[in-house]
Amino acid sequence: MEEQNILTTNNEQIADVLGMMHRANINAAKMTETYIPTMGGERLLTDRQLGEFLHASRKTLQIYRKEKMLPYIELKGKCLYKESDIERVLRKNYHAAI
Repeated sequence: MEEQNILTTNNEQIADVLGMMHRANINAAKMTETYIPTMGGERLLTDRQLGEFLHASRKTLQIYRKEKMLPYIELKGKCLYKESDIERVLRKNYHAAI
């Protein structure tokens, strides 16, 4: 009678594959969290991403938008910011130390 090999999670090869799948799942989740959508090659930032970058609250960003300090795109109530626009605003308002 031919011996049958039953594969279980106790099998070293199966455990390795399951471990790789688990790590891939974690990496995919991290990539999803930090994904920045593009528009014609232009990176768009969300309120949360821009707030983290500028160390500013969402309320502060709302004030900047209201005072027309920050250009933005509003899509279904969600504000998006072109990375190049933000860079331009920062460069324009940069004051070198004396």
